[in-house]
Amino acid sequence: MKRLFFPSSVDDKRSRFIGFTLLECLLALFLFSVICLLGSGYIKNVQVLSRHLQNTSEKEWHIFLIQLENELEGCELVSVESDSLTFYDSIREYTVRIEHKKQKIIKTVNGGYQPMLTKVDSAVFKQTDRKIELQLHFEDGQYREALLPI
Repeated sequence: MKRLFFPSSVDDKRSRFIGFTLLECLLALFLFSVICLLGSGYIKNVQVLSRHLQNTSEKEWHIFLIQLENELEGCELVSVESDSLTFYDSIREYTVRIEHKKQKIIKTVNGGYQPMLTKVDSAVFKQTDRKIELQLHFEDGQYREALLPI
């Protein structure tokens, strides 16, 4: 009987290491779980940030209304136009103008300029009976409406 001899070669050693070991698979699963964990944390963070920004715009709107009421206290309405309001303060003897200009609601007094609300796409001011109606559309798509007594 003839015996075949297959010498141990480099190809045999290489063929023994083809594929993944259990340790490599565990390492890959660990890295995948860490990436998933970080991804879910990122998504939760985005949701919290979104809610915070929503609350911030709500606060900014209410601060604007309070500031506007305080600024116009004791003033007399002079005129109402679609994009501006004009008041006269008889105590301090100056004219106050509230207007929509360059994506902002601004207050001008004696040449001074004060932004009161930003990121406003459009604003409409109307006078109804003894009230002023404000209708504002913001850049982020929100719509706000308010009635101010005069």
